[in-house]
Amino acid sequence: MTALQELNNLITKEYTIEVNLLKTSILDSYIEGELDKSYDYRPYKTIKRSSPKSIKQDLRSTLNFLMKDIVEYGSLEKYYKESFEDTDDSIVILMQQNGDREKPTDEEIKLWKSGEYDLYNSYYRFDVIINGARVGLKLLNKLIGACNLD
Repeated sequence: MTALQELNNLITKEYTIEVNLLKTSILDSYIEGELDKSYDYRPYKTIKRSSPKSIKQDLRSTLNFLMKDIVEYGSLEKYYKESFEDTDDSIVILMQQNGDREKPTDEEIKLWKSGEYDLYNSYYRFDVIINGARVGLKLLNKLIGACNLD
């Protein structure tokens, strides 16, 4: 056995899963579209240990926690049902928010459409890193069994 084979055997016995959540908010005009980026920040980062037997469930539970409890979007299943096209190599969720970073009310949306109120498009990007390597969306979909979520 070569040194690289020995190393590969060692590092595939346990996985370190890291999920970084990045939020970018952009001022959105009903008439002009997206205008100025207002801020970027990393609201959450999580690190979890996993094994080959539990990696699928550990990835799903971590992403569900972030989507439901941190972003307040909903479940991983909801994301896959509503996702039209994956143009990025990460899970990206778009949510419209008011200046208080909350879901706008019907009245705020009405005022925004008339140009009297500011709303923001907030993009949440989930970057998944396993054992130090960034995992693209296609591989992530295979690991979590995305086709079996509904």
